[in-house]
Amino acid sequence: MSVRQLYQLQCIEFDIESREQALARDKARLGESEELRQAQARLAKARAEMDALVHQQKENDWAISDLSAKMTVTKESLYSGRVRNPKELTGLQQELDALKRQRDPLEEKALDMMEQVEAAQADIKKLEEELTAAEARSKEEQKTLHAEIDSLQAQLASLQEKRQHMVGVIPPDEMRFYTGLKVRRGVAVAKVEQGTCGRCRLALSSAEIQRTRSGTMVQCSSCSCILFFE
Repeated sequence: MSVRQLYQLQCIEFDIESREQALARDKARLGESEELRQAQARLAKARAEMDALVHQQKENDWAISDLSAKMTVTKESLYSGRVRNPKELTGLQQELDALKRQRDPLEEKALDMMEQVEAAQADIKKLEEELTAAEARSKEEQKTLHAEIDSLQAQLASLQEKRQHMVGVIPPDEMRFYTGLKVRRGVAVAKVEQGTCGRCRLALSSAEIQRTRSGTMVQCSSCSCILFFE
């Protein structure tokens, strides 16, 4: 059994797994970013609030216009000279005063709403600028992601080719043994590092190390990994 070949195969397979995971992460990030979605949501909310505010402003203006028209008619009747009865004149004055009392708070509200609309317009302009910046960043990020995906796919193709070559030169029975061990343990071949198994860190005897150095297939007594000495 060529332990070196099995170790090289495992390294290639780990590289493949690593790049497949990176590729999956990059593909998951394709499309609109969270930053962009949040910027769009904030702007949409601000515009909806602005629309509601403008609607309220128009209703308030219509109410003011209606009261102003009624006041105009009442004033005309009061000051035209056509009404001479004191009681009727008093009634018209009271009506005019009542209309004015209704209109005054609406006019104050109109001024307040005008300020609110101006503030909302400023907020929307700021949010539009933030969205534009977020769109630019997202576009650049997507461009970078596509480049990374292309690179990872090219690397995977090369690694898969190397793996196929390695599998082709390793005897089938050794491949079955290696694959079964890797499926069960996650790692099939462990490198000997400073006299210990690189997988479980168990100290190895001098005899085990010597046998491993000679290329003999030796399994760690603790984790069962095939030991590889470089």
